[in-house]
Amino acid sequence: MLVDAQPRDIGWALILVLSLICTCAFVNRSILALLTEPIRANLNVGDVQMSLVIGVAFSVVCGLLNILAGYLVDRLGRRGRQGSHG
Repeated sequence: MLVDAQPRDIGWALILVLSLICTCAFVNRSILALLTEPIRANLNVGDVQMSLVIGVAFSVVCGLLNILAGYLVDRLGRRGRQGSHG
């Protein structure tokens, strides 16, 4: 149970979760890069339009999620974790 876990164990669990998230994001971007040509042919768009769709869409989503993550970190903070190992 996480309540009885040592701070070291929670840290390694966090590293594992973050590594899985980064791996999923990398695979997602790789799949999108592989499917660029079929998508371009299907939508009948040029290089500039396709790069705008991929680049702008990724930037907007990433930017909004970073703002949300920052807000949650500010609101939740580290309450309940300080001084818990002793």
